[in-house]
Amino acid sequence: MSNNLKISFGIDFGTTKSGVAFYIHDNGKLVRCGDLDGAPLTSSVAINRSNGEVVVGSAAKTKRIEWGEQASYIHSVKMNMDNKNWYIEVCGVKKYVEDIASEVFLALKREAMSQYNYDIDSAIVAIPVGFSPEKREKIRQAARKAGIEIKTFISEPTAAFFANYKELKNAETVAVFDCAGETGGPFKHAVKGADEILSRGYVDTSHLWTVLRQQGQSEYGSADCGRPADNN
Repeated sequence: MSNNLKISFGIDFGTTKSGVAFYIHDNGKLVRCGDLDGAPLTSSVAINRSNGEVVVGSAAKTKRIEWGEQASYIHSVKMNMDNKNWYIEVCGVKKYVEDIASEVFLALKREAMSQYNYDIDSAIVAIPVGFSPEKREKIRQAARKAGIEIKTFISEPTAAFFANYKELKNAETVAVFDCAGETGGPFKHAVKGADEILSRGYVDTSHLWTVLRQQGQSEYGSADCGRPADNN
């Protein structure tokens, strides 16, 4: 890592948007990194099948039009993580879902380096509740291809809870609703002894909170918002 700082990285590998945040232990500073406009990176990938050129982010849609029939445009690669038969052929080589997902991780890694001169070599990654072991392994493979080792996974609702911990630390029970993403359901976290743990200057999730209930539909994503829901 650059500047000899102790830094922890967290990545939200989202269905439509992705982002990375850094926690700098030396000064307690939290930095969020997305695209050059400061917004989360669009998780879209465009690939020119004739020459292998790859574009990630909001510019991918433009490249899809520019490249025409030679373009493959993947809007939500995360939704295909369990599709063993999914692939595209680029310059005569089959590219599987983990290869495409790795391009998103690479784009996040490039933004962190170009904007802050931080090299992401390991990270905690937020995933939907109910994400299967097979999908997790595909995510690990994708990150590894980008030179990022996943330390562990954390559920997206739990990540949201920690992001708002200062406002929620005195609550006994918190319900987190992820209405736009893949988790799509209520999650309750019972917080016990939070002030004591916070005062010690560390976060040990096994002692800080207990998940009382989880439910979600990981087969749906942000792109499904506005569509009629099923009876389940």
